[in-house]
Amino acid sequence: MQRILGIAAILSLAAALNIAVATQALFVPMVLMPLGASILIGLLWLALVVKQAASTSLRQGKVLGSLNAGLASTFFLGICMILYVMVQSLDISLDLTQEGRRDLSPQTIQVLEALNTEVTVTCFFLDVDDEFILIGHEKSKRFLEQCQEYTDLLKVEILNPQLDVGIGQMQSMGISHASPQGTIIIHAGARKRVITLGGGSPRLEERDFTNALINVVRASQPKVAYLQGHGEEDITDNKTPGGAGGIATVLQTESYVVEPYTMDLNSPEIPRDYDILIINNYIELMSTREIEALDTWMEQGGRLLVMMEPRLPLQSGLTNMENFRPWLLRNFGIDVASNLITRDADPGREYSLNMNYDNTPFTATDEQPGQYRGAFEAQHPITRGFNQTLLFNGVCTVTPAEEMPKGVVATILLRSLPEFWAETDLLALQQGEKATRSSEETEGPLPVAVAAAKQTATTIE
Repeated sequence: MQRILGIAAILSLAAALNIAVATQALFVPMVLMPLGASILIGLLWLALVVKQAASTSLRQGKVLGSLNAGLASTFFLGICMILYVMVQSLDISLDLTQEGRRDLSPQTIQVLEALNTEVTVTCFFLDVDDEFILIGHEKSKRFLEQCQEYTDLLKVEILNPQLDVGIGQMQSMGISHASPQGTIIIHAGARKRVITLGGGSPRLEERDFTNALINVVRASQPKVAYLQGHGEEDITDNKTPGGAGGIATVLQTESYVVEPYTMDLNSPEIPRDYDILIINNYIELMSTREIEALDTWMEQGGRLLVMMEPRLPLQSGLTNMENFRPWLLRNFGIDVASNLITRDADPGREYSLNMNYDNTPFTATDEQPGQYRGAFEAQHPITRGFNQTLLFNGVCTVTPAEEMPKGVVATILLRSLPEFWAETDLLALQQGEKATRSSEETEGPLPVAVAAAKQTATTIE
């Protein structure tokens, strides 16, 4: 009987501790009942031990040994319970990872503690069955909870974009699509930033969160100049599929101020209060004075976004010379070639490029596995979060030069599938002839977008 009571006491105590750990609560009936039973049975066991000790010779010390062992076990389990309650009440967490992922960086803590306006983080998380996506969502939630410990001005809300509340909130924010991996909007007043999660185990990265937080709380809004006067796409065109008005809309939803800008040909100069200049498929050639004005603005810390359709080779001659593409190559090592990326395909589809993050087509051609996720560069801030398929129709190669200018670093952001090649006979294509691969033409994967950074006296462009 004594042995049975001892085992029963230990089992009851173990059950109480396991339930307490599972429920994260101590003073609840389902914990107190087995705990009380353990104490009661333990007292009965102790009484039997004392009785036996009183009626049996203690010369060999067997009973005292059993009593000491039982009391030691009881005290040990009691100490474990006390430590558990203390740790839970103190909300202590230990960082055992080499990278220190549980610790916020000093910069993030400084930004959080310096907040003087309320910032709301709205997380649109779909109900999915993918375990890795759910784990990523939980990591994002825990990260935001950790950030809230440093400020009372950070509000977090979790919404399902499939429910009416989530749909209404997305519409009010001007968000038309929520990623299956998760979409997070950080907003303060009328300013907001959208972070689209991606990857197999998507989570909100600290660097993305901190950059977005700094952007929405800073005093001024970044200004974007949309260059006009050279046949560029119309910034007000919201009706034509793929019209440039869509670019302006996206930038405005990201709290950028977008303005059309035309350089004065008599005295070309780009105002320094513009943070970014967009050149969208210019048709008419730029003058040397305009290129000089662009060069001066970039040296002062300007940033440039260029979108170009395939075009014929550079023209020679004093009155018909293209200056912009040679300037890109000379200053930033970006070679925009005179070709058209194509493949053997059904008529009308040979110039269409589908780009996604499937690595399978690239397995045999990748020299550095892990550098890309399918068509997208895996680490660059522009493409590392891409999780949608991109479709391009009519693209030329954009390649970093073999020898880059001093102080310039370039990264290939997008690449075509391996079965494409760069067709160079654009005149034949203009005359309706079918593209035919020759041995001199470059085979895929082919670079179609490049990001370049140049160290200047002011900043990085």
